[in-house]
Amino acid sequence: GDLADLKRIEELRAIPLFVRGPRIFIAVADPTAPQSLEFFAHKSGKRPEPVLVDDAQLSAFIAKAKGGKVEMALSDEELDFELTDGGDIHADAAVF
Repeated sequence: GDLADLKRIEELRAIPLFVRGPRIFIAVADPTAPQSLEFFAHKSGKRPEPVLVDDAQLSAFIAKAKGGKVEMALSDEELDFELTDGGDIHADAAVF
């Protein structure tokens, strides 16, 4: 039941970014896919807030994570992704 479960991230095409108060912010390429938001809402007990990202960025992040180039850890209020090659995932300003 880990929020940083790579298999679930890949299946759902969604990445939990961080928790702020009662909300969990989730990077998604398709904000109309409710199953990804519902999954992370259920696992975290927080209200999901989708953050729109480019599908190519999402795919690249997942590929890097599968290659062991991303370390993911949830601590208190923040899910921290560290890309070991210095890359980063950038979320657009659009929060739905």
